[in-house]
Amino acid sequence: MLKDEIIDFFQNVLPFNRLSREALGDMVSDITMEYYPEGEQILEQDGPPSEFLGVIKKGGVKVYQVSDNDVEVVLDLRGEGEHFGMLSLISGDRSRNNVVTIEDTICYKVPQKTVNDVLQNNPAVNEYFLKSFFV
Repeated sequence: MLKDEIIDFFQNVLPFNRLSREALGDMVSDITMEYYPEGEQILEQDGPPSEFLGVIKKGGVKVYQVSDNDVEVVLDLRGEGEHFGMLSLISGDRSRNNVVTIEDTICYKVPQKTVNDVLQNNPAVNEYFLKSFFV
């Protein structure tokens, strides 16, 4: 039942909605869920790379950077069905942004190997993420 619930959720999330139900079934077997209370830092600017793609099931996060002058620059607010951590996950490079919850948040955590498999086997998903890096 839980597996079907996760598949149903991802069928409504870009770019995973481009996958067949069977492909989603393969993908979700490695996904975990995590609760983050409001104000919790999930990723830290210049910190270690993300080990997962975070997909927000419920709640929201603020993506921001702190400038050299200690000024907070908000890059984005993300909510249900949106994701974070992809660039550092794929590059293996340090995290470029801070990601902090703005309310109690539940995220699906898609591990790096699963993300790599999906990208390798699904050109439409790969293209979506490539384009999003250049926007």
